[in-house]
Amino acid sequence: MELCLANHSSYPRIGASREQQRLRRAYAQRERGEISAEVFNQIQDSVVAEVIEEQAQAGCELLTDGQVRWYDPISHLAGKLAHVEINGLLRYFDTNFYFRQPVMGEKVHRNGPMIVEEFRYAQKTSRRPIKPILTGPYTLAVSSSDRRPCTASCPRWSWISARPWPKK
Repeated sequence: MELCLANHSSYPRIGASREQQRLRRAYAQRERGEISAEVFNQIQDSVVAEVIEEQAQAGCELLTDGQVRWYDPISHLAGKLAHVEINGLLRYFDTNFYFRQPVMGEKVHRNGPMIVEEFRYAQKTSRRPIKPILTGPYTLAVSSSDRRPCTASCPRWSWISARPWPKK
């Protein structure tokens, strides 16, 4: 049997040193409007590159971008859907981890590719194969609030079906 060493989810984004905490500082600065989206993206890019290199140096054969750009595993994807608002913080299952709860409105659908650009950047940065990570539809559904009325013709969580994004 052949085994493949791989990372399967998020990667520690914030370390003990000041340099390892630059993403946290940049996030706070971006929230306050002190840095531009371009500067924030450059910092995220540099952290993704470091995460990929660390995984490679550790001997991983299948790497991820570490979900460095993700605030949490729920709102990152849900926030890219049409007719979804991101609400306040909720506890993730029974852990000491919190996420921003999505609130589903009418006719939820994808606006376009959800993580393609993140994946392409990781591929470009790595000399090893990159694996994209997606939160599953069931987890997204049970972690979300639904504003739509529940009816026989439109059951709750019907939004999780894969729908193509609108043509332009």
